[in-house]
Formats: sequence, structure tokens, C-alpha cells
Amino acid sequence: MNKKIFLLLLAAAISLTGWGLYRTAEQGVALLPRDRSLAFEGIFKVTADSADRLYFIGKSKRSIIKTDRDGGILFTHSASKDGSGGMNQYNGLAADDEGNVYALNTRLDPYGLYVTGENIVKINADGSSIRTLAEYRYDTPSESMLRVGKIRSLTVQDNRLYYYILDGSSIILYALPLSGGTGEEVFRTALPDGELPADAAGVSSEGRFYSTKKDRIYQALPNGESRLVYPLPGMDRTSRDIASSLRVDPQQRLVFVNEQLNDISRLDPQEPYVVESLLNQTLFDRAGQGKLGTLLHVYASPHGSLFAVTENQFVKRDGDGTIAQSFSSFGYTAQDKALGCLFWFLALAELALVIWLHRFVYVHMLDRKVPLMLKFLIAFVPIVIASMLWLSEMVYQRVSEKLEHEVENNFLLVAAGSNYFVKGDELEKLNSPLDYMNGDYRTIHDSLSALYGSLGGKREGQYTTLYKLENGKLFIVMDDDSSVPMFRPMELTPDYRQVIETGKAVTGSTDDSRGYWIYALSPVYNSSGKMVGVYETGKDANGLKEHNQDLKLVIIRNMGLITLVILLLFSAIALSISISIRRLRASVNEIAGGKWEAAVDIRSRDELADLGDRFNMMALHIRNYIAEITSFSEAYYRFVPQQFLKFIGKDSIVDVHLGDQVQQEMCILVSNMRDFYRFSRDLTPEQNFNLINAYLQRFGPVVRHQEGFVSKYFGAGFLALFPSQADRALKAATEMRRALEQYNDGRASAGKAPIDMGIAIHHGPVMLGVIGEEKRMEGGVISEHVNRTEQLEALTDKLGVSVLITEAFYKQLANPAEFSIRSLGRVLPYGEDRAIRLYDVYEGDRAEVRKLKEETRSSFEAAVEWYQNGRFYDAREAFLQIIRRNRWDQAARLYFYLCDDYFQNGAPADWDGTLILS
Repeated sequence: MNKKIFLLLLAAAISLTGWGLYRTAEQGVALLPRDRSLAFEGIFKVTADSADRLYFIGKSKRSIIKTDRDGGILFTHSASKDGSGGMNQYNGLAADDEGNVYALNTRLDPYGLYVTGENIVKINADGSSIRTLAEYRYDTPSESMLRVGKIRSLTVQDNRLYYYILDGSSIILYALPLSGGTGEEVFRTALPDGELPADAAGVSSEGRFYSTKKDRIYQALPNGESRLVYPLPGMDRTSRDIASSLRVDPQQRLVFVNEQLNDISRLDPQEPYVVESLLNQTLFDRAGQGKLGTLLHVYASPHGSLFAVTENQFVKRDGDGTIAQSFSSFGYTAQDKALGCLFWFLALAELALVIWLHRFVYVHMLDRKVPLMLKFLIAFVPIVIASMLWLSEMVYQRVSEKLEHEVENNFLLVAAGSNYFVKGDELEKLNSPLDYMNGDYRTIHDSLSALYGSLGGKREGQYTTLYKLENGKLFIVMDDDSSVPMFRPMELTPDYRQVIETGKAVTGSTDDSRGYWIYALSPVYNSSGKMVGVYETGKDANGLKEHNQDLKLVIIRNMGLITLVILLLFSAIALSISISIRRLRASVNEIAGGKWEAAVDIRSRDELADLGDRFNMMALHIRNYIAEITSFSEAYYRFVPQQFLKFIGKDSIVDVHLGDQVQQEMCILVSNMRDFYRFSRDLTPEQNFNLINAYLQRFGPVVRHQEGFVSKYFGAGFLALFPSQADRALKAATEMRRALEQYNDGRASAGKAPIDMGIAIHHGPVMLGVIGEEKRMEGGVISEHVNRTEQLEALTDKLGVSVLITEAFYKQLANPAEFSIRSLGRVLPYGEDRAIRLYDVYEGDRAEVRKLKEETRSSFEAAVEWYQNGRFYDAREAFLQIIRRNRWDQAARLYFYLCDDYFQNGAPADWDGTLILS
């Protein structure tokens, strides 16, 4: 095989293997043989199907994990990133008998605080597809929906998916077909006065329960009324025994997590004063299971089993009360293990291919000789790569630490001033969830709201939590998370202990089942100086965490690019001579191909650089010569427009010959300054030329802008041709009138009299050609229509119009309604033997004239028609009314006098309705 082909195949194999290695590593799987399991990470909720397959929400609400009954992972599904920049979290899940999982996806703003929407999605049994079954949008951010929305308690039963919506003072149960569609309202109940919903559970009419923000549990009766079932007077449970994670077992008994006692309790509404403890530390001790973590969620199986999770532990309790199962890690799936094997196989294959490539180059291409440049590379490349990797890690660490440090400092500033807006005396008065939204609670709540108001109302993900300190223990009193109950006990981490013991504000971070948090803590004192609570502010830094990971990849990628550039530059030094020669050769080829701006840039400071400089000098002389020729051509174009050459089919002035001509339909525009000789007789020749040029230079650009060209100048006027749409010629005329107004404004400022002009536009065939003799030629336009247009321009003053157009031109307009136009009727100009219909375009008239003509247009055109029909009296009276309205209407005056004359003395015998102008 050819050496080059083999080398290309070997390089392609290395590239493909490297790409596969990258894609495999991107999946996050690079298992070592000793790795047998995956530890829990931020487990939040659990459920199961009829086959006891388990489903977890983990990774701080960002993923769903499906396992077999022993905890072996079947699939994982991560929440996708929001295309609008927001965050997605899973807050609920349920499963059917076929192994499909139904998840509640909560969409948050980019800072992870406000709920912007919720949707219920279905993930099929193997995790390969996901689709949305129901969607709810919340366009306006609400302080009542922070991190948790309105939907609660997904339950699969009777081939339907049930869920609750907590809507203000109502709790509504919906049912949705498992195939998707429209949710159907099944049941609705109103909350007792003064209560706000917190959670709900239960599907059947005998077992529907809901909890409130005051930590009361009510049973929703079939008739829509509510009955308090927990805590009841005389019960050994108090309002401090916070109930969360409500579920209903097959016997319609309520099962919930008691956060005060850290146990799972069961309440039978038929015996409301009997509250059973189903799972607690005592039961765990008897079963020899060690320490029971903080319970987060419980699921009551239809078979009577209970499934519960802490952040790092799963527990299954059978119906007979025994601990049937407990584990704190997942087993790897067969797919994960296969990916791990593939990763190491590809890594070994990549290493073998690279070694083979080096051997092939050394033996077959270098003939077992190592060039000096390659020796330098062998010594230089490892040093550069190692240095860049070390530098990348250092940059990442410094940048990420600085970002987190700045966030912590900002929170510390807010927390340090907590005593200015959190009154400890009011905090002391809050003793149980029953105080939710009472006067003292509202005072504190309003103070915190005022704080964000003073900061412009922009939280940007910042949350607040207020704890009450009682006997060395902390209890949550107020939290932005809508799902956190009042007086939930808080574990005293070292940071909380430091605040309590030292009375100083501290900052920290933690990663739990609800997110990755950066926070600041500060003590809260009452008026007597006693510490009564702790104020916490911070934000869910998952976004920052993801940003830092992305930043790390960017830094590594950029450092890799920099390393590659360094190596390429190093190699380029050894190849600089050949590269310089290639550059010089390429520039010579460009010059030979007519690319005169070609230049060569050789900076090697040797003989090649001198040769390059001489080449550039030669190219410069050529460019200067061409520039001179070009300037001569451009000078010719000032006398002969390029459009003229184009129409007669010539590319350059040098191609023009006497007699070249072409005939074409065009719009003909003639413009002339009125009373030019009255202005010029008092001026010197130089002043006359200055006046004409100052006047004409304003209109040439207007003509060119509308795709026309000036064919000829005559005195203080010109002839312009428009080969394109007629509308452009008319737009040019109206723009010229506006330019004239601006020009007259300048003359008025200088104390000079205003100038007026007339414009006439006609349409017809013209002959463009070259006339003269061999030693003196010029472009000319020959057409009777040009002469007619010049005659019509002379009528503009007599008719009192600024722009006069013919019927032939009017019919060429694509959109005449875009312009202000009125018909002047049939007119016979002096010296003509055939009448033509003319139109007055007053689009460019002064504003007051244009307004009056617009107001009288219909009357004027009706009067013209009466005149043409011989109704002289009616026409005279109509024209009289028009003149009274518009004393500047010269055309109306002309018609008025003719109508009066014909009415008094009779029309001539040969009169045919035409306006004859002499």
C-alpha cells in the first residue's frame, strides 16, 4: 500500500477513536474495575410500581433514577436545560404497572427562584422517550410560588393520573388519562377561613386529605366540607409536630412524615386520636440498621409496604412492621458497565494507534533518522502540555473561588444588616405554625419584602429563611420555599453553631436534596440584646455550579488551542523559508491573474525579505498606473453617465463610436428654474454659474437615488431619464420639490429671494445615441416626447402646478394612490394639434397648498368634468368656491374665467371640452 494512503488511514483511525473516546467520556462514565455501586446524591422523593421497581428523584431534584427492587439502576433521566435560560426541577413522580414514570417538572426562572410553569411528563419504561401530558404556565412571577408550584401528589390509579392543584383558597383534584389529553376536575373543596394550602393526598372519596400552612391536616369529605383530623385537642401531638409528604394507604389511612419527631406516622380518620409511629430511630435500632437520617418522603404501596428516603438512604418497611430493605447506593446498570469497558478499550486502542503512527513515521518516512526539529518537539511538547494543564486548573480554581467569594460577600452584607429589618421581639412571639400570617408574622414578612423593594425588587434568585432559636435549637419560621412548613426543625450544622456561639455573621455552602446553596447567616436579637433567631440569605447555586463546570471546559479548550498554536508556531520557524517562497509564488500568480492589489509579506529579515520588498514595489507601480487609468475613466463618466453606456450596450467610454444608438420606452423628466433670467441679469457671470451649480447639485443625487440619470443640462434646468418604474420618477420629482424648499430656506436666511421650478414628466419611446463627428461626440436623446415634455414644463407656471404629468405617464404608475394627484382634464398646449390629459401632482407642494388642494380635489375634478360636458354655470360656481377656499389654485382660476366667458358669450363652434392654452 502507498505510504501516504496508509498514513492517511492511520490518522483517520486515530481521529475516529479519539472522537469515540471523547463522546464516551462525555457521558460521565469511566468506571474502574473496583467501582461496583453509585452512592446516593441528593435523593428527594421515592415511589414504586406494582412490581416494586423503584423510582427516585435525585441530584437535588435534577434527575429521575429508575431501579429494580434491589436498587440496580435501570435508567437515569436528567432534567433538560430550559431554552429560555431558566432551570428545570422535578418535584413529584408516580409510576404505573407497566413501568412508565410520570414526573412533575417545575420550570423556574434563570435564578432558580420563581416558578414560571409546571408540566407533567411521561417517561416510558426504558427511559428512551419523554412527552408532555399536561402543561401549566404562570406568566407573572408570584411570591406565593417560590421553587414550588401549585401541583401536588401525583397518583396513578384506575388507568388515570390524579393530581391536586392548590389554587389559593381551594384544593382541586384532577384526573388525566395516562395517554394524555385534558385534565378533568374530579373534586373541589374550599379551605376553612384563614387557612392556606400546603399539601394534599388521596384519590378516593373516603381518603382525601390536605394540610395547611398552619400545619393542620383536614379530611375533605365527599360533600365538599372539611374536617380537622390533626392535631386534635387532647391528642399527644401538637402543632409543632409538622406533617409533610402526605400519602394515603390502601385502607384510606393517612401516612405522613413527622418532621419534629423524624418518624413516619399513620392516622386513621375513623380513630383520629390514634396516631401510629411506623418508622423511627427506635425501630431502626431494633432492626440493627444504624442511624436513621432525616426523613424526606414516604410512599405507601398498595401492598401495604412503606418506602421512605432520606438524603442518603432508602428504607422499605413491610406491612408487618419489619425493615425489609435498606441501602444507600445504587448498583451500576449493564449499560453503564458496557460504556466503562468501551471507554478503556478505546483508550488502549488510541494509545496503540499513536505508538503505531510514531513507529511508521520513524521507520518508513524518516528512514530511522530523527530530524533535529522532531527532537525539539519530543522534548518541548510534553512540557507545554503539562504546563498548560496545570495553568488551566489554576485559572479555573482562582476564577470559580473568586465568583463564589463575591457571591458570599454580597450575601454577607445583606445578612449583617438583618436586625434593621427583622425585629426580634416579633420573632419571639411566633410559637407554632398556628401563628402563620398573624400580625407579628406579617410585620416580619413585610419588613423582608420592603428589603427587596429597596433593592429594586430584583431578587435574582436570592432567598431568605428566618429561624427561631429556642433552647439551643433552630426552627424554620419563614422560608421562601413554598413547600417548607413553619417550625420545621433545622439540624445545627457547624455554621449555625458558630453563629449561635459567637453572635457573628458567617458564610458557607451546602449541597442537599433541594439544591446546591451558597448562603450567609447572621444572628437576630430582640430589643434587650438576646439572640432569638438566625437570619439566612443566599441562592441556589446550581446555576453557578453548572456555569463553573462550563467555565472549566472553556478554559481547558482554550488552553488546548493555545498549546496547539504554540506548537504550530514552533514548527513554523523550521518551515519559514519554504513558506516565504510559497507566499512569493502565490503573489506572482495573483499578479499574473489580474489581482493587482496582491502583495507579499515576508518578515524573515533575509534575502527572501529583500526579494519580497522588490516585488511589492513592482506591484505598487502597476497599481498606481491602473489607478491613473481608472481616474481617467471616472472623469469620462462625469460627462457621459454609466447608465447611458449601459443602454447603448457599451462597457467603457473607449468602446463608444459615432452612430451607436438604441430605442427604449422611458419616463422623461424635465425640470427648469422659473424666471431664471430675472435672477441672472443682476449677477456677474461667475455668480450666475455659482447659482446654477448650487441649484442643480441638489437634484442630481435625488435622480440617481431613484435609479434615473441626468441626460442633459440646459441653463438652469435638466433632462432626466428613468428606465425603471414610473413611481421612481414621480418620487424623484416630489423629493426635488422638498429639496427646493430646504434650498429656499437657506436663501431666505441669507436674505435672498426664493427660487421656484417647474417639473413635467412624460412617458414614451426615446432614441439614445452618440451624435457629433469623429473628433467631437456626445450622448444625445432624440424623441418628439422629449420636446413635448419640455413644452409641458413651460405650462406648469401657467397652470400653477409644481409637478405636471401626462396620462401616458400616469398609466405607468404601479400605485398612483401613494401620491397626491388630481386630474386637470384634457389640455391642448399651444402649438399642438392634439389634446392630452394632464395631472397635477401636489405631493411636493407647500404644506398649506397641499392641504387645500387635497380638501378641494373631488370638487375640482367634478368641476373639470362639468366643464368638459358643457355645464359652464355649474363648473363656474364650483371653481368659484374652490378659489375662495384656495386662492393659490391657478388652474381653478383659469377654468373659472373660461367657464364665465363661455357661459356669458357661448363656447366656440369647434369647442370639444378641451382646455386650450395659448
